[in-house]
Amino acid sequence: MARLLGARPLPPLLRVLVAVMVVGTYDWYQQRIGRARFASFLTSSQRKRVLVGTDRNVVAALNLRTGDIAWRRVLGDADTLHALDMGGRYLITVSGTKMAAVRAWAVPDGALAWETALLLPSAAASTGGAVTASFITISAPDAPSTDRVVVLLGAASAAAAAAGSNPAAAASAVHCLSAATGEVLWSAALPTPAHSISLLPHGSILLTALSPDLSFSLTTLDAASGKVTASASSPPSSSSSVSSSSSSSSSAPIPGPAAAYVTATGTAVAVDSVSGNVLTAVLVTSATADATVGATVGATTDATVHVRSTPLASLLPKEHYQSGSSATVVPEKAPGSFVWLSVPGAVFLLSAGGAGQAESAGQMSLVDSFPGVSAVSASVVGGAAGAGGGGEGREGGEYHSGLVGSQGGGDSLKFNIKVHQLLPSSSSSSASLLSDSVTVPSHRGPPAQVFLNAYARAAGAGGAGRGKSERAGGAGEGKASAFGFRLLVVGEDDSLSLLQQGEVVWEREEALASVVAVSVAELPEEEEELSVAAVEHDLYEWAHTHLLRAKASLNLASADEQALVHRLRTASPEKVRPFRDRNGFRRILLLLTAPGGGNRASGGNSRGSGGKLFALHSGDGRVLWAAALPSGGSAVGLGASVFSPEAMVLWRDPHRMSPDQTPEALVLQIRQQAQKQQEGGDKEVAHAALVTVVNGHTGDVLESKGLPFVPRLVVPLPLVGKDERRLVMLVEKGEKEAEDRKERGWYQPVHVHVFPGTEEARGLFEGHKKEVFFYLVDAVTGAVEGYSIGERVEEEGSSGSGGSGGGRDDGGRLGRGVVYGAVLVWRVVLPADSEVISAVAAPKREESQNTQVRVLGDRSVQFKLLSKNLLFLATTTPAAAPASAAGGTGTGGAGEGGEEGGAVVVYLIDTVGGAVVERVVHKGMQGPVLAVMAENWVVYHYFNPAASRHEVSTIELLDSSLKDVPVIEYLKYGLSIPGASNLTAPLSAEEIPWERVKRLRQSYYFPYALKCISVTSTLAGITNKHVLFGTALDQVLALDRRFLDPRRVPEPSQQDKEAGIMPYSDSLPAPGQAYLTHRYRVEGLKHIISVPTRLESTTLVLSYGMDVFFVRTAPSRVFDSLGEDFSFALLLGTIAVLSIAILVTFGLSRKQELKQRWK
Repeated sequence: MARLLGARPLPPLLRVLVAVMVVGTYDWYQQRIGRARFASFLTSSQRKRVLVGTDRNVVAALNLRTGDIAWRRVLGDADTLHALDMGGRYLITVSGTKMAAVRAWAVPDGALAWETALLLPSAAASTGGAVTASFITISAPDAPSTDRVVVLLGAASAAAAAAGSNPAAAASAVHCLSAATGEVLWSAALPTPAHSISLLPHGSILLTALSPDLSFSLTTLDAASGKVTASASSPPSSSSSVSSSSSSSSSAPIPGPAAAYVTATGTAVAVDSVSGNVLTAVLVTSATADATVGATVGATTDATVHVRSTPLASLLPKEHYQSGSSATVVPEKAPGSFVWLSVPGAVFLLSAGGAGQAESAGQMSLVDSFPGVSAVSASVVGGAAGAGGGGEGREGGEYHSGLVGSQGGGDSLKFNIKVHQLLPSSSSSSASLLSDSVTVPSHRGPPAQVFLNAYARAAGAGGAGRGKSERAGGAGEGKASAFGFRLLVVGEDDSLSLLQQGEVVWEREEALASVVAVSVAELPEEEEELSVAAVEHDLYEWAHTHLLRAKASLNLASADEQALVHRLRTASPEKVRPFRDRNGFRRILLLLTAPGGGNRASGGNSRGSGGKLFALHSGDGRVLWAAALPSGGSAVGLGASVFSPEAMVLWRDPHRMSPDQTPEALVLQIRQQAQKQQEGGDKEVAHAALVTVVNGHTGDVLESKGLPFVPRLVVPLPLVGKDERRLVMLVEKGEKEAEDRKERGWYQPVHVHVFPGTEEARGLFEGHKKEVFFYLVDAVTGAVEGYSIGERVEEEGSSGSGGSGGGRDDGGRLGRGVVYGAVLVWRVVLPADSEVISAVAAPKREESQNTQVRVLGDRSVQFKLLSKNLLFLATTTPAAAPASAAGGTGTGGAGEGGEEGGAVVVYLIDTVGGAVVERVVHKGMQGPVLAVMAENWVVYHYFNPAASRHEVSTIELLDSSLKDVPVIEYLKYGLSIPGASNLTAPLSAEEIPWERVKRLRQSYYFPYALKCISVTSTLAGITNKHVLFGTALDQVLALDRRFLDPRRVPEPSQQDKEAGIMPYSDSLPAPGQAYLTHRYRVEGLKHIISVPTRLESTTLVLSYGMDVFFVRTAPSRVFDSLGEDFSFALLLGTIAVLSIAILVTFGLSRKQELKQRWK
C-alpha cells in the first residue's frame, strides 16, 4: 500500500527521534509493590524512607514524604521473601524456597552489597520441603563493622520436621554472617526443629519450636561461637491445635510446625485453640533452682522446659471474650515479659511473669485492654542497641505501641489511633501518649496491619498530634511533645497509607498489583460545551501556548521553550478531562482485583475483602473511583465467607447517542470454601457464587445476587435489549471431582442460566437460542465438548440482595434467571497418556472484519475463510508438557519438564459441528504454548530444544472454492459471486466448505520467551494488525503481522512485492522502536488487551501484571486526524499571511496592468 501511494518510510535515525519525542505523550506507567508484609523506617538520613517487603517478593524503598518508589527490586516468584530488617548500614533480606539467600541492599539506591547462599538443613533438603527463615541482628554500638546477622533456617513441612528424630539429619540450621561482608562466621546444625529465633537480654540466642502436638522445643546458643549451651523439649499436650503468630487458622489443626512468640525475657507463648488456654514455656537450667531463665553457661547444661497453661476465660474480661472464641498471639515486640493477644474486636496486653525468674516466669496476667483495635505495632526510640529487628532487645530505650481500629460505614471509615508507652518497671505498665482519628474512604476496609515509627522531635517542635490529638497525663505527661509518631497502615484491601498528625500524608492502591480482569467503558457526556476561554483559562494563555507551538514548529524556540512545549504536550488538560471525546481516546478502564489478605492482628483469620473494582482514566491513569465488592456477608443466606472475583463483563455499554444511560459491569465472584448455613443447621452448602452489578460511572453497587452454583463459563451474548443490557449466559459447573471425571467422562447434565430474566430478554433469547453454541474444555480429561441450547428447565430461584432493586418481585436488574438444558452436539477426546492441553485460543467476538478478500499482485482477489466459531487447541506430550499444563495454560520457562522426543500438537476445531479443520504436529518441540487468533489466521509460540531457541508459527485459512476472480469483477459483481454474498461478516458454520479449505503454514525463530500474546484491534479492521508479544523481560513488542505472513518466500516476485509480501527470513526482527513499553518493564506481565477508538488508525493498548502500562498507538500511523499538538495558530497565521499577500499582489498586478494599458 505504501508503494502504491508513493510514500517512503522514514530513515532509521529519524524514526528513533520521532519515537523519543512521543514517549510519555500518549502513555503512562504505574509501578506497584504488592501487599506490605515487612517495613522498616529510615529517618536518620536526609533521605527519609520506609523500606518494605511485600507478598509479591518485592523489596522497595518508598519516599516517606510522597510515597513514591525510590527504588524497587523484584526477587521473583520462586524466591519467597521470609524476613526483612536493617542490619548495620544495609537492608538485610532472607528469601528462597528450596534454598536460602541472604542479601544486603544499599539503602540509598538499592544496589546489592553482598549475597550469601545458605544450604538447607539436611532434613528439609531430603524431603524436598520448603524452608522457613528468620534472622536477628546483633549490633555493637562501638564497632559497627562487627555487626552480625544470625539466620535461622527450618523446615516448613511436618515431614521435614519429623525427620529431626533421625540423629544423622539436621532439622534446623543457624548461620552467623558478618553484616558488612556477608562472610559466614559460624554455622550450627541442630537435630531438633526450630522455627523462631530471638536474642535474650544477656546476649545468648534462643531458638524456639512448637510442634502440632503442642510440644515446645527450646535451645540456647552462644552468640560468639554458636555452641549449644542448653536444650530441652516438653512432652506433648493432649490438645491438637494451636493458634500462634504463624498459624493460618484457629479452628483446625495446623498441617506442620507452628511458631510461638517469644517475649524479651525468653518466655515462649502460644494459644491452644482447642482448650482455650494460653500456653507459656520457659527453659530452666538445672545448675541452680533460681537461675536466670535461659542463662548462658560455659558448656552444655541439662535443662527442662516448664509449661504453664492458663484459661483465657479466667484471664480476659467477659465483655470482650466469650469462651470458645478464637484468640491469637500478636507477633509484635514488647519490652520485658509483655505480650499482645488478639481476639475479634479487641487486643489485650498481657504479662508472662517476672523478669527472668524461674519461679514466676510464665505466669500470665492481664495488664491492659484495648477494645475496638484490629492492628498493633511497636517502635523503640533510644537505648543501647543489642539486637536488630527494629530495636528488639534494646536496653534503656522507650517502647511505644500503636493501636489502630476502625468504625463507621457508608462512604467513609474512621481509623481510631492510639499510641501508648509501655513501662514494664512501672506499676501502671502502660501510659497513653496519643489519641487520634483519621477518616478514609470506606472501600479501604479496616486496618489489617500497621507499622509504627516513633521518632525524637526537634527542640521547639509542637505536639505529636495537632487538632484532634489528646495527651494523657501521669507517666506519659510531656512525652508526646518529645516524640512524633508515624503509622504505615496496610488496609484490608492491600492499600498502603501513611498517617501522621491526624492526616493521610499519602496512600498507594496496591490492590492494583493483582488485577484479575479488565473492561473498558465510555466516560459520561459533557453536559454543556465549554468555551475556549474556559478550557484554556484565559485568552492570553491560549495564545501563548499556540505561539510556543508555532515557534517550535518553525525551529525558532529556545531550549527552555522547547522543554515547555514538551511539558504542555505530555500534561495536556485535554487528555485528562472526565468526559468522553469525539475520537474515543478518553475512556474508563475498569480493573477488577483479587481479594485482599487477612487481618494480621488476628493471625490472618479475618475473611479479608471480597476484591475491588477500580475505574482508571485512560488519559493519565488516575483513579476516578474505587468500589469494594461484597465479601459474602452482605449476600442473603451466604454468611461471611470469602468471595474471590473470577470474571467481569461489561453488561451494559450504552451507545454514544444515549448519553442519559450509564455503563454497568457485571462481576462474578466465586466462594473459596464451603461453609455451614446458620439457619440450616449442619447442612453444608457445596458451592456458591455471587453476581454483582456495578455502575460504571460512580462505582455504586446496584445489586448483588447469590447463586447456588459455581458457573463454569461466563458468555456475553450479542443480544441487547431495549435498555441496552446485553444477555449473559452462565454455564453451570458440574459437581464431580477430577478423578471421577477421568473415569466416567464429562459430567452430565450441563445447565445454562440466562440473565437478565426479564420478559423482553426471555423472548429475545428464545428467538435466537437455535443460533447459540458453546464449548467446554477440560484439561483434566482432555475432553472438548460442544453444546447447543435445549429446552427450558426452570427459573433461577436464588435470592437477590443489596443495592437498588434487591428484593423486588421482578428480581431487580438481574431478574429471575432462566435455566435451559444443554444438548451435547459433539465431543473430541484427546489421548490423556500422550497429549496434555497447554493452550486454548479463539477469535474475539467483537472484532471487526473489514473485507472478505485479499488483493493479490496479479490484480485478482483471494477469499479469506472468516469464521468466529473456530477454536485453537495446543497440546504437549507428557514428556514435553510443563508441570502446570494439567491445570491449563502455562507461562513457565522454556522446556520446563521437557525431554527429547516430545511434540507440540495443534488443532483447529469447528465449535459448531466439531470438525477438526487442521491438525499439525511439531515433533521435538516443547511447551508452554501461547496463541492468539484473529480474522483467518492464528499465531502461536513454543520452544525448540534442538536449536535452543523459541519459535513462532502461523496458520492461515483460505477459501479455495473461488479462484482467479479479478478485482474489477469482484468490485462490480461482488454481490453476485457465489460465496461472496457477504463481504464483511464471517460465514456460518454450515456454509463453510471445510473440504476445500486451503491452509498456509510457516514458522520463524523468535528471540524471546513469552508470557502472553495478543493482537491490536481497530474500529473497522482496515488498519494493519500488529501482534503484541509480552516478552519474558516484561516488555511489550508490537510486530507487524506482515512479518508473520505465511506467503513469505526467499525471493519474492514483482507481483509478490506489489502485494506487500516481504522476503523470507528464518528469524523475526525485534527493532527497538517496536517496543510499546519503551524503557519500562511491566513487572509480572500477564495480559495485554487492545481496545479500538473511534478513529480507524488508533488503538488503545493496556498491559498489566504487577505494574500497569497504557499507550495509545497507531499500527499504520495516524492517517485520519490531525495531531493534538497541531498548531492551529500557525495554520491561521499562514492563511492570514497568504490572504494578505494575495490581496497585495492582486492590487499591485492591477496597477501594473493599468500602466501597461496606458502605454
